[in-house]
Amino acid sequence: GGQSWTEQQNSLLGQAGIDDALNFPTFFGAYFTSAQEGIAVGLEGKIAATTDGGQHWTFLADTASETAPLFTPILFDNGRGWIVGASGRIYQRQVGEDGPTWQRASFGMPTVTWLRAIDFADDQHGWIVGGFGTVMRTSNGGQTWLPSLG
Repeated sequence: GGQSWTEQQNSLLGQAGIDDALNFPTFFGAYFTSAQEGIAVGLEGKIAATTDGGQHWTFLADTASETAPLFTPILFDNGRGWIVGASGRIYQRQVGEDGPTWQRASFGMPTVTWLRAIDFADDQHGWIVGGFGTVMRTSNGGQTWLPSLG
């Protein structure tokens, strides 16, 4: 894989005030659960999703009021997911009767540094890393996050 690449962002034209290719958002992270379904996240809290392998992208409105950059997403097969970003931003994807939605989550303690990456070993055990030596961990699927020191 990876021998050839194709630009696939043009479907974003006309969405969220993007009327010129020079106004495309800057994306920092992407995650795919299959060859067809994935998301990309970036500046101004933008989240774009695809269900056809990137041929067409749609901005999600869940974080439309967000201004801080989002860096890293992760999705699970059950539809749940997480996104981390600047200024301690963390979002959790829940799946309800009306489909999936992204909601701002909390650590239960003040976090103002940027959060750069998130990863899970399984659906219960995950880690977040960020600025100034921030390392957080969960062992209950993100219900609680604790500092992981030493």
